[in-house]
Amino acid sequence: MEMVKNYIGSITKQGWIGIVLALGFIIVIVISKKKYADTVEKAIRLSEQSFNSGEGQKKLAAAIAYIQNAITLMPWYVRLMIVPVINKKSIIDAIERTLQRISDTFGKGSKVDIKGNEEDGEN
Repeated sequence: MEMVKNYIGSITKQGWIGIVLALGFIIVIVISKKKYADTVEKAIRLSEQSFNSGEGQKKLAAAIAYIQNAITLMPWYVRLMIVPVINKKSIIDAIERTLQRISDTFGKGSKVDIKGNEEDGEN
C-alpha cells in the first residue's frame, strides 16, 4: 500500500494531465460509440419498416421480378444452377441477413424481420 502511495505521489503534473486527457478520450469514445450504435439501430429499424410497408413490399416485389427476369436472360447452363437457389424467400433472407449483420456489428444486434419470406406466409 505504501508503494502505491509513493508511486501516485511521484507522478508529475504532466503525468496527471496525460491521465486526465486519456480518461477524457476514453469517455468520449464510449459516449460516441453508444450514439453511433443508436443511429445505426434506428437506420436498421427504418429500413425494416420501409421493406414491410405496403409501398416497400411493392418495391421489393418489383426488385424480385427484375432479378428473376435477369435470370431468364442468362445462358441455360447458368440458369440450371441459379434457378433452384434464387427465389423470393432467398432474396428476402439475404436482405435480412445483411441488415442483421450490420445490426450485430455496428448496432445493438436486435432481430430483423422482413415480411414475405416466411414458410407459412405469416409474419
